Amino acid sequence: AARREVKEETGVIVGKVKYHSSQPWPFLGGQLMIGVEAEAITDTITIDPVELEDAKWVHRKEVEQMLQRSLQGWDTIDWSTMTEMIIPPPLSLAHQIIKRWVLRSTPSQL
Repeated sequence: AARREVKEETGVIVGKVKYHSSQPWPFLGGQLMIGVEAEAITDTITIDPVELEDAKWVHRKEVEQMLQRSLQGWDTIDWSTMTEMIIPPPLSLAHQIIKRWVLRSTPSQL
């Protein structure tokens, strides 16, 4: 299912997929969202505009900086002038998957 979703939404072909964790889906009661880590086989992105607004590859250093900013607190963000990419807050599944990916090769304290 993860391979199919990534291909449908971004055009990226994915090989190895590994389960990370799950959490309740916050928008429709009684559903479960699963989080996985996947290895891209292709790197050309072609988004489905019905599914996604944007998608792009980001260097690990940029992701580490986004993690650092996210730990400073969402209440410190001026949303009216925000131009940088950010990641979801620490309690989210997406944040935990991103953090694990960064820490795998960057032994810093995030």
